[in-house]
Amino acid sequence: MPAHQPVLRFPGHEHPDLPLRPGINGLCRDPDFDRGLVITPGGASSLVEFCVDARGLWLHVAEGVRGVHLNGRPLQRLAHLHVGDTIHCEGIELQLADPAPRATAINARPQAGEPSRLLLRGHGGSVHGQSVALNGPLQLGGEWGLRVEGVHERLGELQPLDDGTLRLSLEAAATECRLNGWPVTDAVLQGGDQLLLAPGCRYLVESPGDEPVPAAAPKSRAGDTSATTAGPGRKLRVPWMLLAAVASALMLAGLLWFGVR
Repeated sequence: MPAHQPVLRFPGHEHPDLPLRPGINGLCRDPDFDRGLVITPGGASSLVEFCVDARGLWLHVAEGVRGVHLNGRPLQRLAHLHVGDTIHCEGIELQLADPAPRATAINARPQAGEPSRLLLRGHGGSVHGQSVALNGPLQLGGEWGLRVEGVHERLGELQPLDDGTLRLSLEAAATECRLNGWPVTDAVLQGGDQLLLAPGCRYLVESPGDEPVPAAAPKSRAGDTSATTAGPGRKLRVPWMLLAAVASALMLAGLLWFGVR
């Protein structure tokens, strides 16, 4: 479940923000607007449903509903959502966002020593699935920085910090950048955040977990020697049994042969 209760924002529309509570949050047409959506009342059918549970955020499209898009891609049935995603339904743009903008970074110390465990993962568009390691400061945009499609100037920089987070510092020209659905200029990022650098250029901040430590083999108890010898012993017994069977067959063949004479 998300650390903060996400909200649905409606950029360019008079709808108020809709908080998404744990469980099923259905949306249907708002009878008071020519184009509007509202939380589905009890017993009514929904166009789309947002599910918030321990697995995260999910979007379910009702059967027969068409024209729903997630980050510019058509969606027909079910999708896993991330805070910062953009949904279009019934001609209305919905922004899945944090309840409030991220606070400006204060007293952030650059990281020294080992590379950051955080990385950027492309989320949709031409960068989908691409991973970007953060071994040091990363320039965003510009000739020598992270490529941002359609943008040629430098947008800003990501700097790994001592506490395992990232500091985002953007230039004044980065007016289209969003962090979890909100405009941003200077903030600290952590695993799970979504950074929109330009239309169609989204990255998720990920923190891959450590490889699981192999479980230690249980120590054999006194008097329970079969646990340690059964496997190897069985492998050794198979050839001897085969040889014994072959020898017995040869002896029987010899007896039959010499017995006839």
